[in-house]
Amino acid sequence: MPATNVLANLFTTLYNTEDRKKADCVILPTSKLA
Repeated sequence: MPATNVLANLFTTLYNTEDRKKADCVILPTSKLA
C-alpha cells in the first residue's frame, strides 16, 4: 500500500511539473508580446 502511494505521488508530481512547463511556454511568450 505505501509503495503504491509513493508511486502515485511521484506520478502526480511529474504530471504537475509538465503542466507547469506547458503553462510557462504559453504564458511567457504572451507576456513578451503584451
